[in-house]
Amino acid sequence: MKIILLLLLACLFLVGCQRMVYVDGGEAGSSYVAAYQHNETGHLLVIDETDTYYNFTGWNVTHQVGFSSNGADALILYDGDYKIDYSISFSGGANTEYHLTIFVNDDEKYECHFARKIGTGGDVGNGGATCILSLVSGDVITTRIENVDNKNDINVYDANVNIMRVA
Repeated sequence: MKIILLLLLACLFLVGCQRMVYVDGGEAGSSYVAAYQHNETGHLLVIDETDTYYNFTGWNVTHQVGFSSNGADALILYDGDYKIDYSISFSGGANTEYHLTIFVNDDEKYECHFARKIGTGGDVGNGGATCILSLVSGDVITTRIENVDNKNDINVYDANVNIMRVA
């Protein structure tokens, strides 16, 4: 017992041990996922209906701990508060407004929403959002886009999404 106590004290005062973080979802920061898309010529996303959200798929998942992801959505495995950051670089039709947002279990999360209007068709620009959501195990996160003005398609050049449990 004395040896364990001495080791703990040495760790705390002499070595400066870092707090242990378990990858079982028990600590903030231990659950995260990062994904991206990159296409220099643009990845066409066909818009068939006005004011209808379409799933943004084809994510290349680079980091994943405490999540399950198939490149189209992320399944939450642990309850908690999650910070979501995402951005997208895209072009679309002239004088067309596009909305992007995060959905949880098919429910739009307005706190994760952004809008971008393209002035001249073909302009490539970027938009993004950051939000914190309280999520529970089993929640499914998707990124979606809609065209609110017409049926003009979009070309996606770059996109990324990062989700991390913060509490």
